[in-house]
Amino acid sequence: MKYSRLWLLQLAVLTGATALTPTAQASTATLVKQAVEQPVTASTLTEPETSRERSLGVNLAEALAAEPTSTTTTSAETVSDLSEPGLNAAPVPAATTLMDLEAVANAMTPVTAAESLTVVELVEPGTGNTWAPAQSASALSDQGTAIAQTIPATQTTTGWYVSLAPEIVFGYDVDIDGGNVAVPVIPAPGLPPIGITTVPLDTSLDTDTGFGVSGAVGYRFDNARVEFEVGYNNNNVDSITVNNIDASADGDIGNWKFLINGYYDFPTASRFSPYVGGGAGLAVLSANDVSATLPPFGEVSIDDSDSSFIFQFKAGAGYDITDELTAFLNYRLMGIPGQSFEALGTDLDADTLFIHSLQLGARYEF
Repeated sequence: MKYSRLWLLQLAVLTGATALTPTAQASTATLVKQAVEQPVTASTLTEPETSRERSLGVNLAEALAAEPTSTTTTSAETVSDLSEPGLNAAPVPAATTLMDLEAVANAMTPVTAAESLTVVELVEPGTGNTWAPAQSASALSDQGTAIAQTIPATQTTTGWYVSLAPEIVFGYDVDIDGGNVAVPVIPAPGLPPIGITTVPLDTSLDTDTGFGVSGAVGYRFDNARVEFEVGYNNNNVDSITVNNIDASADGDIGNWKFLINGYYDFPTASRFSPYVGGGAGLAVLSANDVSATLPPFGEVSIDDSDSSFIFQFKAGAGYDITDELTAFLNYRLMGIPGQSFEALGTDLDADTLFIHSLQLGARYEF
């Protein structure tokens, strides 16, 4: 075996074997000591380091050469006469006990391939987005260390949600046009009427800023959403105008609405998510005990309701408080065409209503 004679001679010296005569022991120990204390350089290592399995002798020789002891000497002699013919043996550092050799042998492990990469999943805080690791990696061969590179990938999200949003409904006008109405002809204030005439009615109801609330149940398809919304808003009537005669009025106008809406949420790299949406459905508009006194018409009252088509447009932004809870603020424009009311014994048709509002609400996704 390689290094057999050198190994046996060193082992004999270290263990104090009695197989040699005292004179031979002293000579051999002196030669080994002078050889092993020779300075070691990289050029003396003739056998390349590989990942293949090697003999115990080679492992021990290389380990001992890599970890020299603190013993020093000024001798430059070698023990070339102890090596086998044709073998370039590297100098071996000295060890003092067999325990040193056992420790070195236990410390030697075969060179193995780099360990497999560990895939780590990263989650962006506050959003429901997951960072997926890339299927590529590089290794540092000089250190035997593997480095994985990751590429961000947004995780798709689908599922049900509910929302609730109170709103401020700005005041609006209800313009009503209709048929003719009979009114008395009074020649002067305080005098009895002298006849009756018919005049066309041109009526307008002016409302104050009111309130509203809406709730919805919907389903998210990644960045798109579809929902069913139910809402109600109410505005008090401030005044009523009939044929350019204005008077203060009492009463209110309420509006129930049932809509199917669709939205698109624009993806961003933050917790904010702007969106646009729109919908259509059914509206039930009611004038509740609206009344005013208008000469020469006397008391004018409207207490009627009607249902018609409704459409709306929304634009706003959401903020992800948690992965499930989102606060949002949006502007809404509702249009309600085709309403009709009865006043002064005649049917009046309302122009298309345009109602503006601001919503501040929350959405919870399951």
